[in-house]
Amino acid sequence: MRIFFIIFKMSIHISGLKKQFFCQLSRTSVKFEFPCQKSENVTPDLMIKLISASVILALLFTVPALGIFLGIYWYTDNILMGAIIGFAIHFITLGFSYTISQSISSFLDS
Repeated sequence: MRIFFIIFKMSIHISGLKKQFFCQLSRTSVKFEFPCQKSENVTPDLMIKLISASVILALLFTVPALGIFLGIYWYTDNILMGAIIGFAIHFITLGFSYTISQSISSFLDS
């Protein structure tokens, strides 16, 4: 009986430590920092370019693959073939991600 009392006390102590740890985590503030630049060098124009380039890249990587997957699935009712071809298109676009990113960045800079 004594061993159960010790285990119960230990579990209460551990749960108290967890609560204290998570309360400390919730009080800390995470600051958004750029490691290579000072934060005063970041302009709203730069943030708009970063966000728009990221959105364009995300759409270019996902929409064609999903469109081809859904098109093949709806017209042939073959989910395996649609998935394989959709994954192939997705990874082909990921292979060209560097050149696509460079062209989007140069387009947004001009």
